[in-house]
Amino acid sequence: MGKKSRVRLGIYCLIVIVFFCMVLLRQNQITRERAKQVVSSIAQWQEKGIPVTVKKAKAEDVSEYIRLTVSLSKDNQGAGFVSKNVREKLAVGQMIYFLDNKQQLIGKVKAISNEISLETGMYSVAVTLSQPEFIDSDQRIVFVLTNIFKNSINIPNDIIDIKDNSFYVWKGNDNIARKERIEISSRDGYGAIVQSGIKPGDVLIYSGQSALSDGQRIQIINEL
Repeated sequence: MGKKSRVRLGIYCLIVIVFFCMVLLRQNQITRERAKQVVSSIAQWQEKGIPVTVKKAKAEDVSEYIRLTVSLSKDNQGAGFVSKNVREKLAVGQMIYFLDNKQQLIGKVKAISNEISLETGMYSVAVTLSQPEFIDSDQRIVFVLTNIFKNSINIPNDIIDIKDNSFYVWKGNDNIARKERIEISSRDGYGAIVQSGIKPGDVLIYSGQSALSDGQRIQIINEL
């Protein structure tokens, strides 16, 4: 290898070394800045509390609906199939509401089969539609009103912690986090009706629970 080649090689090696040193310095700088941010966040949480989103519990009439897929015939009659568990909640005369507007009454449950269909393994449900114009296809999902829970507190499933078949929620009354056990009278895919453990006006924590410990101070950054 000639003298010029050795000089070029030395320059290339020096450039590579300088580049990697700059990368390492930048990585160390970023790490220190992130560490400062973490320390700053922890200090802020200790001073002001863990940031959370909350909503005050409210007692009101809560409607319970069951989704039903109906096939519409030409004489304003419709039919669908349901499982045994769903069938037990249905009754002749129950109101049927439109998918996109649950306040829009479009029909009633006409009949419920007592025998299971060998073809589908489910129970047939016949409905009469008073406003079939809301059904814009051969099949459509509608809502059957099965129950109204009077003056009840309804909460979403995603704020409920389940442990050993017991239900818990995080409360933020007086800006202090408390995990408390509750009793539930009814629960489906949309939410739960509280039987006891929550009273109107209780501050329920909807997000930020994962960073909480019992008795910890909270900072309310958003109220739903």
